[in-house]
Amino acid sequence: MRVKSLSSLFCAVAFCGTASVAMAGAYGEAEQAEEMPRSAPAVAETATVEEFQPYAYLSVGGLYGAQFFEKEAHQINKTYGWGVNARAGYRFHPNLSAELLFEDVIQFDADSGGNNHNQNIDRAVWTLMPNLKVFPIEGFAEPFIEVGGGLVRADNKRNHEVIRAGGHGRPPLIGHGVDDGYGFGMRFGIGADFYATDNIYITPEVAYVLPLTSDVKHYDHLNVALSIGYAFR
Repeated sequence: MRVKSLSSLFCAVAFCGTASVAMAGAYGEAEQAEEMPRSAPAVAETATVEEFQPYAYLSVGGLYGAQFFEKEAHQINKTYGWGVNARAGYRFHPNLSAELLFEDVIQFDADSGGNNHNQNIDRAVWTLMPNLKVFPIEGFAEPFIEVGGGLVRADNKRNHEVIRAGGHGRPPLIGHGVDDGYGFGMRFGIGADFYATDNIYITPEVAYVLPLTSDVKHYDHLNVALSIGYAFR
């Protein structure tokens, strides 16, 4: 009889303990750790980074040149010229590209309107040289600095020009004596590529051409150019 009473008391205590835990959960009290739901495993966040892919490009444009000719190449006044340029290049690194540039100032017009042939001397200079471009930043606008070196062709526009007619036993006076021809020079420029689309861009640029060898060394000039290009990417 006593054993029966003890077992009844034990069952009553267990029932009350279970009921109290259930009541605690119902009234907002903290649940035991084993009763709390497990959180979903964290998902690692990943950002997609677009890798640089090398690409080729082409551009063409027009230019306006200012001459700083010296000595024999000096004109009667400081004159300006107009011309064209074209380039083909390859962007092999996010910050570097190499290109071949052709730039032609078709005529530095020095005509004064006078009758003296010495006052009507138009010069012309074209260059063909490889360039290395450095792009400090990437984006919609990509400024650059560039340096190149290569072929320079200077034309004094007076080869075999008759300055004074011959006659009475005198030969004609031929206007030659200003150095011109082919030589080597350097080119230094700054500019920026402005992208209208992923492929099409506009490039304003200022460059200084410094001829170095004897036949062309007096034909240094400054070019201001505007060109349009296409990137094959």
